[in-house]
Amino acid sequence: MLLRHGLPGALLAVVCLLFPPTQALLAASLVGLLVQPQFYLFTLVAVFIALSGFTRYINGSFRLNQLVWVAYLGALSFWEEWVFRAALPYYLIGEGVGFWQAVIAVNLVFGLAHYFTLRWKWYWCLGAFFGGVALANRFADQQDLVVIAGLHWVVTFLNTPRSPGLGRRWSKPAPFV
Repeated sequence: MLLRHGLPGALLAVVCLLFPPTQALLAASLVGLLVQPQFYLFTLVAVFIALSGFTRYINGSFRLNQLVWVAYLGALSFWEEWVFRAALPYYLIGEGVGFWQAVIAVNLVFGLAHYFTLRWKWYWCLGAFFGGVALANRFADQQDLVVIAGLHWVVTFLNTPRSPGLGRRWSKPAPFV
């Protein structure tokens, strides 16, 4: 999973950081976090606990690999939002491409990347495309990378609540004890 998803994305994120205009964009998109770090930290912990609690619900117990999976999806969501909702579209905009053309082009690449690298079914890739367009629009309004990464994290978790190798079907939930 890391080789097909994480490594290419991490490399792309680093490349996006090499361009001075995207460095400024990243700094500007983290202002909320820098101004109110307690709020963002509290929210991060609350989301992690909620997703981990749901993991406990579907598995019947806490498993370390599932907690790592929840954290991995959070990190994955952050860099995907950085690359596909901020760095690439705004780089293209800086090169003279219109906002919607840049958003559509980048999210088309985003959806196709899920099809070819993760072998998703086409309709899930179409959902990733439209979800990416919606998040790009939200980013354009809010300019808060952490908020859209958090939204992405929750949706990605709900789409894939189990780490690879644990099966797709949810087990019968055990009662909270």
